[in-house]
Amino acid sequence: MKKFILKRLLISVVLLFFVSMIIYTIMRCMPTSYVEQQAMALSTKPGAKSYSEWVKQLNAQYGLDTGVIQGYFKWASKAITLDFGDSWYWNQPVLQKFGSVIWYSFALGLVTFILEIIRLFWHECG
Repeated sequence: MKKFILKRLLISVVLLFFVSMIIYTIMRCMPTSYVEQQAMALSTKPGAKSYSEWVKQLNAQYGLDTGVIQGYFKWASKAITLDFGDSWYWNQPVLQKFGSVIWYSFALGLVTFILEIIRLFWHECG
């Protein structure tokens, strides 16, 4: 049993590695990026830097100025330490935002669990 569990855990880790690498690569190879959209918006402001300067600065800021493989391992090493960076949408650390909304998921899961228990007893006794 111990051997089976260890084997499954190892398979899960390897699978997680490959899936995360594929998703990271797809995100990096998309025809347009958040950086380009943000650079376009920032460069249209009066007295702002040019579009190409903003793209260069934002790529460096978000670690997108390296290759895909190097960028993946840089991202993965931060993710292992739970440093997911800042949310582009909320402009705050991802972990902080996650911590503030995860309780909704727990509450919904608890309600679902209670309803399933009630349904189970209703089905078995009725």
